[in-house]
Amino acid sequence: MVIVFGLGLGLCAYYLNRPELRAKSFWICGATALALVGIYCSGSRNGLLIAGIQLLLFGGLLRPYRYIFWAGLGAIALLIASALIWGVGGRSLAEAFATVSLRFSVWRLALDMIPQHPWFGTGLGTFKHLYDPADFPVAGDFLPHAHNLWLMLAVEAGIPVALGFTGVVGWVLGRSTFALVAVPLPPDARALVAGYLTGFGGTTAFAIFDLAFYDGRINILGWLLLGGIQAMAHLTLSAKSASPAAGQSTAQWPSPP
Repeated sequence: MVIVFGLGLGLCAYYLNRPELRAKSFWICGATALALVGIYCSGSRNGLLIAGIQLLLFGGLLRPYRYIFWAGLGAIALLIASALIWGVGGRSLAEAFATVSLRFSVWRLALDMIPQHPWFGTGLGTFKHLYDPADFPVAGDFLPHAHNLWLMLAVEAGIPVALGFTGVVGWVLGRSTFALVAVPLPPDARALVAGYLTGFGGTTAFAIFDLAFYDGRINILGWLLLGGIQAMAHLTLSAKSASPAAGQSTAQWPSPP
């Protein structure tokens, strides 16, 4: 849902920036709002935190549009008020965050395992077999993974793989962000790029606290998002290079279906 929410924010801004589509923007904005409601109803603390970060990120990427910024702040305030009144996932706010320290305990287990096999790791999927249940403070709990993508890669595939993976993905995102910031784009194109970056940023932030890596549907969607972001950056920079007065004209993109 955080991926869909990020993409929905981009579509909302896209429709609002196209006069011929503005009348239809109600349905897109409504569906995006329902995604936010779904994140809240899921009871996921990570989801709520990430949705707030996405709203701030999207507002920062499209900072000239103050209505988006204020709408984002309003949504964050509504989420906070709802959590204070009704809690998260049927639990009070104090109960929901009481188990945060457990996540740090899991990370410490992974950090202790990394030096044992730093170069090639222990093998994919082996964390759940190698950790000592006695080291985990909650008796009877089962840990299928390290609850962090980078720690999981470092433990199971080795530090070089973790660094190489981060470097490749970071290069794609960095180049795309540069294209968004440095190249003058029309508002509708900028909205689409911001939506893709916000959607991928959502799944990246989620990977800090948990793993959806083993769900093939989410895994495929994440790679498709990254491919779309790389294609957008390539089209943007190519359009700038091919322009008779590079930097003077605005890159033109075809409208999405």
